[in-house]
Amino acid sequence: MKKFVIFLVCAALLLSASGIILYNVIKGNSQKGITTTPTATLLSPIISQAPSAVPTEVVTDDTQQSTLVSFTGDCTLASQHGTWSNANSFIKIIGTNYSYPFSKVKSVLEQDDMTLVNFEGVLTNYNVPVSKEYNFRASPEKVNILTSGSVEAVNLANNHSMDYGQQGYDDTIAALKSKEIVYAGHGEVTTYTTTSGIKIGMVGYKFIKSSSTFASNVQKLRDQGCDIIIFSMHWGTEGSYGTTAEQESMAKAAIDAGADIVVGHHPHVLEKIATYKGKYILYSLGNFVFGGNTNPSDKDTAIVQATFTTVGGEVTATKLKVIPCSLSGVTTSNNYQPIILKDTSEAAKSVYKKLNWAASKN
Repeated sequence: MKKFVIFLVCAALLLSASGIILYNVIKGNSQKGITTTPTATLLSPIISQAPSAVPTEVVTDDTQQSTLVSFTGDCTLASQHGTWSNANSFIKIIGTNYSYPFSKVKSVLEQDDMTLVNFEGVLTNYNVPVSKEYNFRASPEKVNILTSGSVEAVNLANNHSMDYGQQGYDDTIAALKSKEIVYAGHGEVTTYTTTSGIKIGMVGYKFIKSSSTFASNVQKLRDQGCDIIIFSMHWGTEGSYGTTAEQESMAKAAIDAGADIVVGHHPHVLEKIATYKGKYILYSLGNFVFGGNTNPSDKDTAIVQATFTTVGGEVTATKLKVIPCSLSGVTTSNNYQPIILKDTSEAAKSVYKKLNWAASKN
């Protein structure tokens, strides 16, 4: 029994000494800047605490942006079949001077966010035309005229895109793709994104008599995130300054479907600018760089620029500006080099009159 008591006393003394040592160690470590974790904490289970529920903020892009788009009429960077060697043909005069055709108007086009033209003819070395009155062709290298002129987009929904059959059409597309020029054929959609991030959607139609696909094509473009939607319409009567009932009904249907602007061509002359539900309709912009005629009787043309204000992916306002031009720098023939006319000139007044516009509206 005595031995057992002595054992208990020794054990108590040993535990007491251990406690003192442990206290000193802890105290010493703390003084050295070493953080110790209490034993109770080490033995406690690790519990993950769920973050407090904070409502996710819905971010809406309500930044107002302005986008400038230029439109021109028919650009036929080609010559009629069998006339390439003629001294006054487009092919002969241009040669490899690709910057020549747009050189007098490039200062305007290179300042916009995108230029869209109606491209008539084909870019191919395939020289078997389809059976029709006019077949316009140039070699694929002539695509450099578009890039030299600061043209980013073309409409192919017209009556000359198939002048050399499917081979000619395919070669044309290949040439455009090689220079990253966007295009839209009949019933097709395409998009172009500006350097500021605005996405422009385009739809092409030729001689359309039904609006049945208008809404679905607009929706395709909306689904791709387009802020601005343009309808290119090849329609009307060649040589006519007046619009047809069909043109007017299709233009309104396009806007009803969601188009922000309608741009027309085919008559080869200027037709009126009109509005519907606050949106502009450019019924016909005539010819521009036009290799299809060595001396058109009516050389009036224009660059029409639209400044679109967008907020949250929608067009909220459109400002239009007309720049009167002549498709030739000389009056006696076509030198295939459009020039800008002075606003006060009689030629400019003629352009404004045909477009039902006025310089004061710019």
